[in-house]
Amino acid sequence: MASTSNGIALADEIEEAIAATFPEPGSLFATEDQLRPRHGTGRSTVRQAARILEQRGVAYMKRGVGGGLIVMEPDPGPVGRMLAIAIGSRLGNFFDMLRLVKATDATVLPSGINGLDLAECDSIRAMADEMEAMAVDEFSQGRAHWHLLRRALGALGNSATLLAYHTWMECNADLIPFSMNVSETRRRGEYWALTLQAMEALVAGDISSLFEFRNRQIRFAVDWHAWRGMESHRPLTPSLNSPNLVDVTAGRHGADRLSRELLHEVRLRRWEPDAHLGGFSELMERYGVSSAMLRQATKMLEECSTVYTRPGRGGGVFIGDCNPAAPIRRATNYLKQARMPPEDIRAFLTQILLECLSQIPDRATSQRIGQVRDGLAVAARQKPGIIAPELVMAIGQASGNAALSIWVEVLVQALPKRGRDNVPDVDLNPCFDALAESITTYDTGRARRALIQLTRYADPVSAV
Repeated sequence: MASTSNGIALADEIEEAIAATFPEPGSLFATEDQLRPRHGTGRSTVRQAARILEQRGVAYMKRGVGGGLIVMEPDPGPVGRMLAIAIGSRLGNFFDMLRLVKATDATVLPSGINGLDLAECDSIRAMADEMEAMAVDEFSQGRAHWHLLRRALGALGNSATLLAYHTWMECNADLIPFSMNVSETRRRGEYWALTLQAMEALVAGDISSLFEFRNRQIRFAVDWHAWRGMESHRPLTPSLNSPNLVDVTAGRHGADRLSRELLHEVRLRRWEPDAHLGGFSELMERYGVSSAMLRQATKMLEECSTVYTRPGRGGGVFIGDCNPAAPIRRATNYLKQARMPPEDIRAFLTQILLECLSQIPDRATSQRIGQVRDGLAVAARQKPGIIAPELVMAIGQASGNAALSIWVEVLVQALPKRGRDNVPDVDLNPCFDALAESITTYDTGRARRALIQLTRYADPVSAV
């Protein structure tokens, strides 16, 4: 355990340094011989940290002449996985994720659909046609549906919105039982047909149809009555080596599936800290997996402090406290490494805050409303052009929605510490007063309009 902890700590240090220095993807960050004295550690810890960084999609260790730690292209996949776990541990219900998807669509679709050029549209359509022509097994095992969605969403959005979509899809995979997830996302059924219609609306620049098909996809995916009973019953979840499923018992794919099954057990136990999921031998027998695969799966969850392991008699895998600090830090570093423009971060943050305001009437407590009022008092004392992070974070918390509040924190931490230059001399106190009154009286429409007016003349800034 000590060696693993040292490796994770070193990986965290290196990731922070990469995010702070903005090296180009493919460039050499440092050699192994440079990293050992720089961090005062041994070869095994450096190599373990390198493996962790590669799993995170941050950097990998190249061997041989000219080798060393090579910076990777920022990858939203591993970061979205961590955020999904952190959100899932605090999610009131699955429909809370829809608020995040709605904010993401509102940010990216109106501007993104007009920004696509003809070559990109032809490429997306060709990819869809190619997948339509695939054999059934090839379509299923190649995760064709997922790759088409990622291609289209990547062309539409920026680093933050792409990460949000990844978070949403990872939550799908975590919360919707595997049998339903596989049956719909790995076959050319109704959900695939909606995807093709959405792709055609995207190519045509038909934003109203695109929103319609996106909403139909979301309603299909969250048909609560179709799967909520399955979520609470272990026997209805297929075993890892079920002959009716695609082979997922080998390699990283199998470890990922096993990590989701362990996460399912954690949810069934209501995230009770220190609850014993089982001994190592017991879990290996329960899921029919090797010790190596079990170690790999638990390491994925240990990164989010979802579980921890204890050796020896009475040991095994235990539920952790699932602290969101590490996933939030990872997401912030990803956005910095991707060189996300501040104006794009603020545009996305504004849409998320609007969704928070819409949810406050249903979720707010007197304590949360008090925190918003305190944040407004701090904001009113700021210099022109600044919206205090205390206010922004308080609005996120007041929503009572873990998906929104965690994403508010991610985006605030990724912002610069200063607002725009040359701000107009506008008295924003009436906006602050209107926002305070509207939140207190649950006047959602007026609260949203007050926030929109605030963001015309002032910017949220970083809390760090």
